[in-house]
This record gives sequence, C-alpha cells and structure tokens, in this order.
Amino acid sequence: MQSSAQIIHRILTEKLDDGEIKNIVGSVRSTAGADYSKSLVDILEQVADLLNVSERLLDNLLQLLVEVTSDIAGAERGTLFLVDSESGELFSRVFGGEATQEIRFPLEKGIAGAVMTSGEIKICVDAYQDPLFNPEIDLQTGYQTRNLVCLPVSLQPSGMVIGVLELINVAQLPLSAEKMAILEKVTTNSARVLHNAHQFEQIQQARENESHLLEITSVISSELQLKPLLEKIMEAVIMILNCDRATIFLHDEKNNQLWSQVALGMRDQEIRIPANRGIAGEVFTTGNTVNIPDAYKDSRFNQEVDRKTGYKTHNMLCMPLINKHGVKIGVTQVLNKRGGAFSRQDERKLASFSSQASIAIENAKLFNEVLNAQHYSESILRSLSDGVISLNNTRRIEKCNGIALRILGAEENQVIGKFADMTFTGANHWVVDSLRRVIATNDSDNFIDAEITNLQGKQVSVNMSV
Repeated sequence: MQSSAQIIHRILTEKLDDGEIKNIVGSVRSTAGADYSKSLVDILEQVADLLNVSERLLDNLLQLLVEVTSDIAGAERGTLFLVDSESGELFSRVFGGEATQEIRFPLEKGIAGAVMTSGEIKICVDAYQDPLFNPEIDLQTGYQTRNLVCLPVSLQPSGMVIGVLELINVAQLPLSAEKMAILEKVTTNSARVLHNAHQFEQIQQARENESHLLEITSVISSELQLKPLLEKIMEAVIMILNCDRATIFLHDEKNNQLWSQVALGMRDQEIRIPANRGIAGEVFTTGNTVNIPDAYKDSRFNQEVDRKTGYKTHNMLCMPLINKHGVKIGVTQVLNKRGGAFSRQDERKLASFSSQASIAIENAKLFNEVLNAQHYSESILRSLSDGVISLNNTRRIEKCNGIALRILGAEENQVIGKFADMTFTGANHWVVDSLRRVIATNDSDNFIDAEITNLQGKQVSVNMSV
C-alpha cells in the first residue's frame, strides 16, 4: 500500500492513464475503510494546491477529480464540462469510461446548461423524462444515461460558475446529505485550480499555435508558383487540423466559377463548379463558415460525389478565403477530422491560417500574371517581322528579338543587358543621340534609309522609329 505522500508524488511526477487513476482510487478505498472518502478528498485537495503552483500534469488532476467524485457518488462515470468563453460553449474536458471524444454544446443547452445558468445542483432521477435532458450526447457517445447528478463548479467567494460536473448513472438516489456535502466541497475546492489550469492551457495553446503558424507561413510565403503553393497550403491545413482531405477552390471571375487543381488525398484533377452551387458555393456567396459534424444528416451535402469517388465523407469544415481588401477569392474545404467533428478551435485555427494563406495566394497569382505577360510579350517579339529592341530607364537593353539581332549581326549575349551607349558607338552614335532627344522631349524620332554598321562591320540600311 502506498502512502498518501507517495500517491501525490506519483500524480505530480508521472503521466497517468485512466486505468492507473482507477487503481489509485481502488487502493485508497481498500485500505482506508470507512474513511476512504475523506482520504480521497484530502489527496485531491493536496494535489490541487500543488498543481496550482507547479502547473504540471493538469490532466492527472482532472482525471482524479472525475474518478474520486464518481466513486463517492457510486456513479458509473463522470463528465467534467468547462466553459469556452470564446465560443460561448460548454465542452467536455474529462471522461470516465472509454469515451474520449470532445463534446460541445451551447451554454444554455441541456441539464448541464441549466446548472451553468442557475448555479444550483440538479438531480435527475429519470434522464429521458426530464425536458431539459439533451439526448444528443448519448447519441454521440453510444452510452445510455438513466439518471444523473449535476453540480456547478464555482469560484469562491465570487460564486462565478466556471464549469459543471455530471455524475451519470448513480447506483442509489437520492444521495445522502453527507455524500452531497463531500461532493460540493470537492467541486468548490477544485474550482480555483481548474480555472487556472484552463487559462494556462489556453495561453500555452495560443503560443504553440502562433509559433506553428509563423513556421508554416514562412514556408508558404517563399513559394511563388501557384500550384506548388496550393499543395503546400493543403499539406499544412491537413497537418494543423488533423484531417483526412483538403481542397482549395479559387474564384474564376471571368466565368464566375470555383475551380481547383489540387485536392490532397485525391487524384490531381481540375474541378470546376458554379460559384453559387453546393456547400463551397454557399460559403463563397455568403462569406459564412459551414461546419457539418455529420455530412449525411445535412441536406446541403451532395452524397452523389461520395458515390462517384467511393469515398465516405463523415464531417466537413468549409471557410471562405478573403484577401487583405476584404474580397472573397475562394474557399477552403476540409474533410473528415480524425477523432470526431471539427471544433470551434479548429475553425479559429483555419481562419488564422487562411488569412496568411490568402496573402500568399494573391502574391502567387500576381506573379503568375506577370510571368504570363512576360511570356506573351516575348512571343509577340519573336513573331514580329520588324526588329524590336526595348530598353529600361537607364538605357540598358532588356529585349531584342531575332530580326533585330540579325540586323545587328549579334548574338543575344552581345546585346541583352548592355547599355545602348556602349552598343551604339562610333558611326552608330546617332542612335544614342536620338534616344536622349526622345527622353528629353517625349516625342518620337523616325528615320528612313538610315545606316547602321553592325558588329560584323557591314553597313545595313534601316527604317527606324525611336
């Protein structure tokens, strides 16, 4: 038998799983006799006090809180819900039993929501007969709730409710006044450290997300080719959200279509849909995020796509891509979150990343346009029957088509990048004089049957406009 000090040391220094926590509670029960409840509460309070200082292994405290209160009440399992102030929801922090999937619902919903609002204990003898009971949780977990005791977790002395503890399927109701008093004491004494733990976790998560985002942003911002950039963005989204597939749809303004050449997890193929069709079209048109926890229960989801591809879509998160000017440029669509539906935190992560990704996409599109314009200009130059030479504002030669090279009797490397003053010298210096005149007056110069001595020493008669 381990002493209380040894048990507390284990909790503070080891990462314990649910089975190990149960073994600790069982060990205390078997050795402490009639006082085991008091012994468990004392251990829990000491761990809470120490963790409040060290902020380490907080999961152990949360598991211990649920296990101890479930044991005292004789409940099959317990669930601790904490408040997510950003999304205005209650979310499950710890589960007893085998279920580990995160559950979220609005603050005012269900029995837990009622206790959260009132700050008063509620005992429900027959869950399915209570109009406040939310059966959706049973549907999500596959567990059957018969009865429950629901206690507020309140900070003292303010009385602010920061969460709710549900003890499910209690063996014998009503609980004795002594057990209820112990449960109230445990939740009250744990509230402070739970509140600090949640705040600490949020700060740590924000720092990690920021660091991760900066790292990924630096990778994507260095890519200027559009298709490789989209591939990198999708790889990043799949990693950040821990999901199975991702697609970026960009808006084709000319045809008013959403198109994609990249759909990671599928064969690369161009997909085009009207900009107002389907879930992606709805998101693009309205600018609203769509988070679907169960695709086949949502009438907006087109099941035909799954039938054609052989892929099963379980859940989906779809969000608009908006540039720095507030203009919608496309849609990000991600499928099948591993381990459950996409959460509000996933939405925040994707929104934060998408704002950076949209900048990179705009830069890549601009680079593509410049590159295409450059290729077009070069193609025009090559196809002209006249010789064409273009210079920059320092009179350095930047372009020279094949006809002009033949007239000059030169190779590209003898002309491109050279200053006109160094190329047109001696008998050809009149070309430079003309350039200076045009720059000074902003009027064109035209020459008929003028002579140029090319690099082969041959005189060539030309008609020239500057």
